Amino acid sequence: MFKQAIMIFLKEMKCIVRDTRTFVFGLLLPLLLVPGILFAINFSLSSFIPGSPVSMSIKMAFSDKNNAFYRFCSAQSQAVIVDVQDSKKAINSGEIEVYVDVNSELDKAILDSDGWKLDDFVKYQYDETDMSSTAARSLISKYENSFERLVAAAKDENISSTDELYEFLNVDVDAQLADQYDDEFDLGENINLICFVLLVPTMLVLYCGTSSMGTASELGVGEKERGTLESLLSTGANRVSIVLGKLFATTAMGAMGGFCAVIGLIAYMKFMFWGRPSQINFFDGMCLVLVTLCVSLFFASVNLTISIYSKSYKESQTYSLPLVMLCMAPTFFTYGLSPIDIDFVKLCIPMYNVACVLKEIISKSVNILHVGFVAGWLIIYSLVAIIVMMKLFKKEDVIFRI
Repeated sequence: MFKQAIMIFLKEMKCIVRDTRTFVFGLLLPLLLVPGILFAINFSLSSFIPGSPVSMSIKMAFSDKNNAFYRFCSAQSQAVIVDVQDSKKAINSGEIEVYVDVNSELDKAILDSDGWKLDDFVKYQYDETDMSSTAARSLISKYENSFERLVAAAKDENISSTDELYEFLNVDVDAQLADQYDDEFDLGENINLICFVLLVPTMLVLYCGTSSMGTASELGVGEKERGTLESLLSTGANRVSIVLGKLFATTAMGAMGGFCAVIGLIAYMKFMFWGRPSQINFFDGMCLVLVTLCVSLFFASVNLTISIYSKSYKESQTYSLPLVMLCMAPTFFTYGLSPIDIDFVKLCIPMYNVACVLKEIISKSVNILHVGFVAGWLIIYSLVAIIVMMKLFKKEDVIFRI
């Protein structure tokens, strides 16, 4: 039976490779499109996020100017203080990037208490729909840290009046911040890496699914429409062997598409993060290949099952494409998930578990037990689909359903 399955596999692969243009295009698409999309995202980010926060400026408005934090911010060369009447309108129109609402008790808390926290007295308003607000948030965060350090130094000097406090805080610390940014922080690269980690699981699931979709439709319902299925059945080959041969060919095409996507991802990482900790090493790469192969097997078995059941090529595509989109949906829910929060309960959720281990791999916190656990679940899903597929292929009213 296995020998017959191999012969069917070789026959199907020969037919697939014979259509050279389609075969090559199917491999080049994920190989070029995946890094191309990531480069486009990187370019888009660079259009509104400067490469270094040292050169940034921030337009700010304050609810009250009689407080220590206003005095500190107004002394900064990168802070542009704007007077506004309507804070929401000013933010939405781009007149300001952040509105600072300061509690009137801030100065009193600084002078009278050692346990005060700036977050308890200052609230911010940003344009939540504008990703460029990330730059403003980063600069505000640095100002908060510098303000708290200066206040601590002022209290060490036993400053006891607001006038003395304001004078002590009238310092432009942007030059000091510049040294910290150069050594510790690159906003553009950090955001680019975050987007990369978020998008990789979604894109890998997408290309593993779509790469096998066309092949599955061609080897399943395509045989019905061409009238060649009867000839294949008349050869005397066992029906299980026929199903396995077609499954091997579909998995091979899905895996090749997935591997091309992986190669594109690794090439992108080498170009964008050369020499950085985000580089994928050999072990991480092997884990990525294993997950890609298992995901390809899952989609191949499901897509081929749909193809065998369908009446026409169009019907098969109508069912398969929404399925791939549906399988992508769980990956969106991992965007805010940290690798340290991944447990075995999360690894039991179909496709969500794939996104979890891919996030671990890309974040260089791979857990081999998690990878094996997810691979085992994918194989179980695939076996269920294969059993259903074989039952359908043994029914005459299904395989000749046109």
